[in-house]
Amino acid sequence: MLSTKDIQASSGKTPKTLKPGNTNAKILDISLQPLKSDPNAYYLMLHLEGEDQGPEFEGFLYSKDNPNLGRAKGQVGKVRYSMYPYRDGVTKGGKPKSRDIDILRSLVEIATLTNKRDEINNIESETIEEFVKTAAKIIASDKFYHFCIGGSAYIKDDGNKDFSLCLPKYDKNYKFFEPVGTTPSQVPTFDYTLHVEDKTESASKPEPTAGWGGSSETKSEGWKPTGFNI
Repeated sequence: MLSTKDIQASSGKTPKTLKPGNTNAKILDISLQPLKSDPNAYYLMLHLEGEDQGPEFEGFLYSKDNPNLGRAKGQVGKVRYSMYPYRDGVTKGGKPKSRDIDILRSLVEIATLTNKRDEINNIESETIEEFVKTAAKIIASDKFYHFCIGGSAYIKDDGNKDFSLCLPKYDKNYKFFEPVGTTPSQVPTFDYTLHVEDKTESASKPEPTAGWGGSSETKSEGWKPTGFNI
């Protein structure tokens, strides 16, 4: 006989991770994520935390190795600054491309939007890895910015849809992000059809991801379900 006595109601809890859309978030960290298929190619990752979700919200640990750092008060996500990885190569027009110079250009954009350009200009490092670590400490703060976050949809092992996150493709008419309250806003209004690549309806198998909205490489690559590791 059917009965609802033992069926638990849905908790309706706020998700712990950010999803595509317009959101206010602070930059906790910036890191480089290598591709599993090409360890010399990097994604530039923004580690974001959204606004405080209240006392009932239990966010991810900032570090599973150091629980004393506490838990995030808002939703978190690792967001690729560019949907494309940075790598050495040659453009279609035959011009050489430098991974490190392209990453530095992106850091200049981030530093300009966060008003940290002078501090970034004072950094001198032997490697791009060292440079990004130093720049991250300068740029990270508790200041909130308004973002438009896009990404790619994939199907998780449990059959539910999720997203790997990235900022929208460059458009000279818009900014990647801006301080909260900027008027008029120059951040694009989120549009699912424009800002999310969704081929899940026709996908024959799940598209794995890394991190909280990190890369479409693999779940196992850098994926830490119990810590955000700032």
